[in-house]
Amino acid sequence: MSYSIQSESEKILGSLVKDSRLPIPEEARKLADRTKFPKENVVNDPFMPMPLKISECSSALWGLIGTLGNAIQKERYGIDQDAIVNTDLATLYLLSAPIATINGVGLREPEVAQRFAQFDLGNMAETYRRLATNVYRTKDGRYFHLHGSLNATPTLTMLGVPLSKPGLEYDEVVKMHQSEVEKYDSRWLDVTANEKYRQAGTICYTPEEFLQTEQGQATKDDPIYSIEVEEEQLPATGWPEVPSSDGQGPLAGIRILDLSRIIAAPSIARVCAYLGADVMRISTDTQPDWGILLVDGNTGKRDARLNLKDPKDKDTLEKLILEADVILEGFRPGTLDRLGFSRAYIHELAHRRNKGIVHIRENCYGWHGPWQHRSGWQQISDCVTGAAWLQGKFLGLDEAVVPPIPNSDYQVGLSGAAAILNALMLRARNGGSYSVDVSLNQFNLFYLAQGQEPEDVQERLKKEYKGLLPLRHYHDMAAGIGILGKALATLQPKFFLNKDNFIVIDASKWESGDKAGVVKPALEMSGSKLAYLRGTCKPGTYEPKW
Repeated sequence: MSYSIQSESEKILGSLVKDSRLPIPEEARKLADRTKFPKENVVNDPFMPMPLKISECSSALWGLIGTLGNAIQKERYGIDQDAIVNTDLATLYLLSAPIATINGVGLREPEVAQRFAQFDLGNMAETYRRLATNVYRTKDGRYFHLHGSLNATPTLTMLGVPLSKPGLEYDEVVKMHQSEVEKYDSRWLDVTANEKYRQAGTICYTPEEFLQTEQGQATKDDPIYSIEVEEEQLPATGWPEVPSSDGQGPLAGIRILDLSRIIAAPSIARVCAYLGADVMRISTDTQPDWGILLVDGNTGKRDARLNLKDPKDKDTLEKLILEADVILEGFRPGTLDRLGFSRAYIHELAHRRNKGIVHIRENCYGWHGPWQHRSGWQQISDCVTGAAWLQGKFLGLDEAVVPPIPNSDYQVGLSGAAAILNALMLRARNGGSYSVDVSLNQFNLFYLAQGQEPEDVQERLKKEYKGLLPLRHYHDMAAGIGILGKALATLQPKFFLNKDNFIVIDASKWESGDKAGVVKPALEMSGSKLAYLRGTCKPGTYEPKW
């Protein structure tokens, strides 16, 4: 059989359902052969300019969601059906936020982009501050991913440079930051950024180098998600009875409290919303957010504002937790603990109500090892695990290049959603509460473990994209996405132009009459309809109550 996205996706799904580290019920494992990856009307050969199996892994994880969801629907509703994954859409999903629209207009266009300025409390729209998040050479000849997070002030303070220089061009800023970063060796930057200034940042390692670090050794054998049972004595919960108007999604009637921002963890909740869950995101106007991500990220959700340093709002959150099935946490490790909502306390609340809960947390580095406490983002994970180094090598460079797509972010959205399905199946059957851990590094280690695309595939891709990908270490994510988008528009024009790849949803909670265009989810079921219960919304447009 010749190599194809679909055949490799099926193979990877097979390895996932057979992974003994994942507590997937046997009934679900047996349904894996009912998950299909049709070759008709989709691209069969790998087409993304990357050395790793990006389309195949996304498709396989959508397939895992389909397999678990199919098992739940069979258990809840008696439906006998296939799960069908569109591999084009599984790839397009990885660009969800950048290609979303409002009333047909791209989110970076001035008439739409101005709406999001209110969320940019860290002034990251200024090019000088934005590019404090980028890869630069260091004094000792290594590459280091500096990161300004959503507020570059600590990073710029660390470098001893001005906090603002408006009006500068991209290349000019890169030279300025490069000249400062190369004054320091990589170890100084790594320790000082993470341990003194508590900002993300990492040395760019090869995959082999990362596995030799203490963190690599501590996490190299982790599964793509982990599930631990807590409070085993709590009774089996079963599945909620729901009105027919809520559909027959596998998560219909399940309440998920989304305490997260940016891409990875919000995508977990968004995928669950597509599976029928009632998702409420808790946001705040006291911390910066990235507005352009919110149109896509809030799809299918309600969004209510709480200030978790206010005692009354803390009480409100506790009431929401007491009526929830799943708590999703995606902030810097330890944030909710310091606010009084540790994992232990959330499980205690479930104990008091005599009904199990699923607590899922997402971070960058994983949940054990010496770096587990560090802040991190997708670019950090790509650089620390070696995925960025392989991207640079694929481009013929001896430097790290962050893959120009929020891949690990969005794929954690899939692994996390699969983990929630898995944990809820266990709660329904066995009782108990569940602690679920996912991380960007867990995904990237899984991703790397699948191996690179076959050599002939890589050579073909290099020829096809020759001259279309002038990427270097100093191209940040936004610049990289722009370059990739132009290349894909040239080589795969129908990828963006095919209207069947998108759905239009209500966005009147942003401004009256608004409609949003978002990527169509990659999963369909042959015997039931999956759909979002609602459109997208601006932060704070709902009351904090179920």
